[in-house]
Amino acid sequence: NFRKRMAGRINFRLPQLLRTIQTRTHFQHRPFILSSVFPSNVQRIALSRPITSCQFSTTINKEKTKYINNIDQTNYQKEIIESPVPVLVYFYGEYHPSTKPLTELLEEKTLENRTFRLAKINAEKTPELAKILGAKIVPSLMSFYHGKKAGEFLGGKVELLEKFIQETSALSDSVQIHVKSLKNRGHQLLQINDVTSAAATFKKLIEDETLNAQAIGLAGLARCALQDKKLELAKGIINEINQNHPIEKDKEEVRLACSLVELAEGIEKEEVGEEVKNKSIEELRKRASETGDAKDKYGLACGLLRMGMLETAIEECLDIVKKDKRWNNEGARKLLLRIFDVVGSSSPTVALSRQKLSALWFT
Repeated sequence: NFRKRMAGRINFRLPQLLRTIQTRTHFQHRPFILSSVFPSNVQRIALSRPITSCQFSTTINKEKTKYINNIDQTNYQKEIIESPVPVLVYFYGEYHPSTKPLTELLEEKTLENRTFRLAKINAEKTPELAKILGAKIVPSLMSFYHGKKAGEFLGGKVELLEKFIQETSALSDSVQIHVKSLKNRGHQLLQINDVTSAAATFKKLIEDETLNAQAIGLAGLARCALQDKKLELAKGIINEINQNHPIEKDKEEVRLACSLVELAEGIEKEEVGEEVKNKSIEELRKRASETGDAKDKYGLACGLLRMGMLETAIEECLDIVKKDKRWNNEGARKLLLRIFDVVGSSSPTVALSRQKLSALWFT
């Protein structure tokens, strides 16, 4: 009798158990709706990708902390009001069903743009802070720039959310124009060998925190140090970038500065002759112009690389290849290939120089 009763209970509960498993499985793979606490008249946002637990890791690595921060009453003044860059403020509820997928989406967009910071505020734990900043519902988004509220997003289609993120990113356009102007000015001064003025220009990028361009300024200073024949100083500056601004290493200016220091260090270790190392660029250029000898032009190219003058060094090597491809066991070609390898094919200078080398070599 006991066995019969137990079998009856199992048979009765089995369909319910199966329905529960099917429901949970279906729930894990359906689009998440992000607007259950949004106003009822607002269209809902749906994410089409399935939601899995591995997507919701709350561990933020050290590189992300520059752009993504958890905010409370102890740090909101510094991270939002006094922030030198635009801030996208995200008010969320810890147990709200939209929190995890929306957080993931916003973090992804923040790290893609890197022109604004994401400030996450748990409105349930810090309701006073949410009230101070003017949050009316959860979840919601606000943009702040120079301590003032610039925009607000209370809900809508995903296209409208992306537009709001783009508008927040665009707040820093004027800053980027100023950064580009200072950067170009510094490079122009380097081209006329005015290292002191160039260094002063790049220092402005470092000292003005509102520009958020410390890594670019340091990269410029590294090039100034190279042109001033201070290789160890340039290496120290690159180490500072690697330690304090690791996420900025992918920027073109920073990557190029690292490549130039690496090339200069390689040339320093080679036996190019003490006369090359001790003479100024003007002396090397004058000697190469007078003799027209490939050895003197190669020495000039090495001297130029030691000072970070990439484009001019490449032109000297190409001129050697044009006059004598096989000189010194293809020494000029090998130096060019090393430059291409270190600087990388993504550089416009390298792409154009490769075409020139191919045209000279196969004609």
